[in-house]
Amino acid sequence: MKNYKSLYISDLHLNLLENKSMELIPILENNSFNTIYILGDFYDDFVPHKDFSPEEKHLVELLKDAIYIRGNHDYNRSKIDYLIIEDKLLLHGSQVDSINYISGIQSKLIRASCYVLNFLRLLNPILRWKNYSLSELIQENINGRDYIINYKKEIIKLMNKYKCKKVISGHDHIFILDNPYYNAGYCYDGVQGIVETFNGDLIDLRSILLVQYLIGLKIT
Repeated sequence: MKNYKSLYISDLHLNLLENKSMELIPILENNSFNTIYILGDFYDDFVPHKDFSPEEKHLVELLKDAIYIRGNHDYNRSKIDYLIIEDKLLLHGSQVDSINYISGIQSKLIRASCYVLNFLRLLNPILRWKNYSLSELIQENINGRDYIINYKKEIIKLMNKYKCKKVISGHDHIFILDNPYYNAGYCYDGVQGIVETFNGDLIDLRSILLVQYLIGLKIT
């Protein structure tokens, strides 16, 4: 088992179906990280609550000690909007997205909507209605990236405002390692994330998987 300084992941959206975030489990089981940061949207409160599978519960357990920055899909689950760690600004990124970031008003509307959707979900076996998902509805009808104008530029402005040298965010689901701007990507869609070594280097989480895979081939 290899030890690393930090792991940064974002946008797992655990309540969504067909979620590939479970691919993180072997990484978390076979490596250790002094600190894990979840940069928002760990859960997705735009969809009705569903019972987690044993695999999902195991992932939640593995991440129970992570530092949790809230996103725009899980606004009520953390009170941390951003962190400054050493020379790095850590945030979800919805702060610069005026369409998605409506703070308290948004969270109350989401909660109210999900109570209704959960009730409809209970009736599904009888009435055979669709298991409605606000996230799916939004994704099918709105291209969110059309409303995230100059995202990278605005995030770097925030970094400069807080006098940091690097910024790590999530939100727009586009993985990037481009100093000083880093984006942890979209874990819902598979293994994505950023690992910080004890030398302070920020590297692609998938490169660790590749190295460990090649080492495994050599051993066998």
